[in-house]
Amino acid sequence: VEIPATNEGQFTWGNIAKFLREGYEAEVGFLTPFGLTGYSGLNYNHHENETETVAQIVTWIPTRTYKAGLKYKNDKLHLLANLRARWIWWNMDPGTAALLSPNDKKWIFDFRASKEFNIMRDTRLGIFLDVFNLTNQLYWDRSDFPNPRRWGQIGLEISYK
Repeated sequence: VEIPATNEGQFTWGNIAKFLREGYEAEVGFLTPFGLTGYSGLNYNHHENETETVAQIVTWIPTRTYKAGLKYKNDKLHLLANLRARWIWWNMDPGTAALLSPNDKKWIFDFRASKEFNIMRDTRLGIFLDVFNLTNQLYWDRSDFPNPRRWGQIGLEISYK
């Protein structure tokens, strides 16, 4: 949470003595016999600083989140394709929210595709491609901490049994 810094009028981040987080989360999904699964979910979190003084709501924390996804997995061919989506609402401090250009109330989509190959009896080599923010949304953009727009990564994974 924000705590006063040594210089008057400035703040820093620090721990608090007592912190309350309560809320709910729900998720529903489906599974098919041919490897397709899907889910949809939501959660709400209430965060409160309960130190010795008056309790206050903690800002700059994700309060509402919606999520959804589809995944196809073929164990025989060692293939995976996964599409994930999320929508996040941050409980921003109203006094500074206008200065930071928040664009958090948008659906963001990420995609992963991977293929595994058996190298040895108990060892597999996987290659993957991740693409984040498929629709190239401008979201949660702060001038001091800008987020990337669409970006991707490709890599190798080795797994042992």
